[in-house]
Amino acid sequence: MVFQRFLTACLTAFMLLVITPARADDTFTFPVRLDIDPFKWPKVVRSGRREAWLYFSYTIDADGKVRDVTIDDSNGIAAINRNWKRSVESAVFEPATLNGRAVDYRNNKRQTFTFTDYPRAPRASFVRKYKRAVSAIKKGNLAKAAATIKLLQDTSERSLQEELYLQKLLVIYTNRTGDTDNEYLHIGRAIDFIRGTGFEERETAETAYMLDLLVRSYQIELKSMMLGDAFESADSLNGINPNHKSVQQVLAHAASMTKKIDGKEFWTTGKLVTPLYGGEIAMWKSVLLRHEIRLQDVVGDIDTVEIACTGGKKKLNYPITQSWIFPKSWERCRLVVEGGAGTTFVVAELLDGTLAPPQPTAGL
Repeated sequence: MVFQRFLTACLTAFMLLVITPARADDTFTFPVRLDIDPFKWPKVVRSGRREAWLYFSYTIDADGKVRDVTIDDSNGIAAINRNWKRSVESAVFEPATLNGRAVDYRNNKRQTFTFTDYPRAPRASFVRKYKRAVSAIKKGNLAKAAATIKLLQDTSERSLQEELYLQKLLVIYTNRTGDTDNEYLHIGRAIDFIRGTGFEERETAETAYMLDLLVRSYQIELKSMMLGDAFESADSLNGINPNHKSVQQVLAHAASMTKKIDGKEFWTTGKLVTPLYGGEIAMWKSVLLRHEIRLQDVVGDIDTVEIACTGGKKKLNYPITQSWIFPKSWERCRLVVEGGAGTTFVVAELLDGTLAPPQPTAGL
């Protein structure tokens, strides 16, 4: 009996040692570009007044040099891709630092290019295929819809509006097939293109569609209890049209959820899904509302866990540690988990002081 109590005490002490790898004094600075070398447009693009978009990623190493530049997805204008990659590779940065020490930093971005005041309209042939696919979905002929979607995906040099049309279509299709994981990804990509091309600021059909996307995004996030993301979707809806009936319903529901979790911990379910634009590593990311979390009930393989905050970014000590406390000074934080596709897990968002007793305030 004495030995059992001794063993329990040792295990408890060990757990207290490993649950707080993120030190309260961690300070992070993001890299800063030092050179100004504007992107040089290829002549073939300037003369053709074409549009381009691309998703790319790269690493800024501890010396401030760029390496591992990857074009993860694009609309296939070779001259743009080639020149853009060359431009990124030649950039010089002041490196990111963690606690004063230079560290590598991996960056993921999206870029769009247009040579007109407003993105050009979709080609007539593209619109015909789009309408044919929508009609097939409405009639329940999903096989025909999938074949037509494939034709649209194979269209070379899709413009900004054509890509938005395609993402609209894929949201409708994946919703009908019940593929919520990919529906959520396509919603995110469609929102990217609306925001990144100025559609959001114009009184167009895209603005109304943006509202529908955010309402659906809120519903999906709520089902998984990704409340940080759900509340951000609600805020975005409020910024678009606070008087719209659907927006008012979402805002009222978000307010009730805020009250329900006040003073309580809650659990978010996560699933690793392969990104839409390149890469073999599946991931999941979600905005956190709390600064103490625990990762539990893992089914599958997790490779890395990172925290990306307004005031810092850090790779967490996983799997040795599955609970963490983050400095409140880091403010808004997003948890990023990478690993095998289909891996599921639960993130418990805990109340302050759950993992370690709060320290007494000086003078009190």
